[in-house]
Amino acid sequence: DLREGVIAEKDRYGNLKILQHEIGPSEVQAAMLNSANLSRAKLTGAVAMNADFTDAIMKDCRLARANLRGATLTGANLENADLSGSNLTDANLTNAVLVGAKLERAQIAGADLSLALTEKTQGRDLKEFNAPIETILRNHARWIESEGREGRPADLSGADLRNLHDLSSRPLTALIAPRAVFYGLNLSGVSLQGSNLSGADLRSTTLSGADLRGANLSGAQLNYADLHDAKLGPLLIGQDRLLPARLDGAIMRYTDLRGADLRRASINDADLSFANFSDADMRGIVLDGTTLTGTKLPFTYAERQDVLSA
Repeated sequence: DLREGVIAEKDRYGNLKILQHEIGPSEVQAAMLNSANLSRAKLTGAVAMNADFTDAIMKDCRLARANLRGATLTGANLENADLSGSNLTDANLTNAVLVGAKLERAQIAGADLSLALTEKTQGRDLKEFNAPIETILRNHARWIESEGREGRPADLSGADLRNLHDLSSRPLTALIAPRAVFYGLNLSGVSLQGSNLSGADLRSTTLSGADLRGANLSGAQLNYADLHDAKLGPLLIGQDRLLPARLDGAIMRYTDLRGADLRRASINDADLSFANFSDADMRGIVLDGTTLTGTKLPFTYAERQDVLSA
């Protein structure tokens, strides 16, 4: 709680007496709050000009009438935050999550809202498809079970799937969904072997125990996704042919990959800052050009080359 406060002292009768002093707003100008967890924090009226909130978790944060002029909010999660009456002039909100955020009377002149995720449909609306989404998914399941003799493979390229909420344990093998929006969905235990999810928005999704062997996740956004115990190893597609999972160029900041199987995965030029790979199987992976700032690896840097070449 960072709202303005008061100072009190007891009088001789034990009653609290408020001391008179000049009360002003909380001041966090130019503060480094990148990656901070500020969920439900009370910052009403705060002065945070030029502060850095990059990748901060600010869900349900109260920022009404806050001065955020020139602040950096790149990748920040402001889901359901109250920004009413705030000053966001020249603020950088690139890739920020603004789903459910209150922006009434907010000043946004000069603010960069490119790629910001709001409750508005991003990409293809499910209403644009020729059949209801559940019918499409059922036909896809039939196609998988019949080995292509019945049903039809689903093509959800660029679709906004957030209204589905829960796709856990669904058979979605070989799904075509590049650039699709899965933000916040429950995908635990889902079967996505060999799927094309390149450039997809999978931020804050639950993919624990999911089967992603051989999947293409190149350029996907996976910030804060839960992938613990997920299968991201190679997919056997022939008698002696293996298709490795691809995560080249993926953004995986703060991704939970504890216990995941990542054998032979290609993770070139990806951002794995502060991701957790504890107990993960990373034998034979490729990490050329990958950012590993604060990353928790299951081996030390000295051991790295031996493990990667095993």
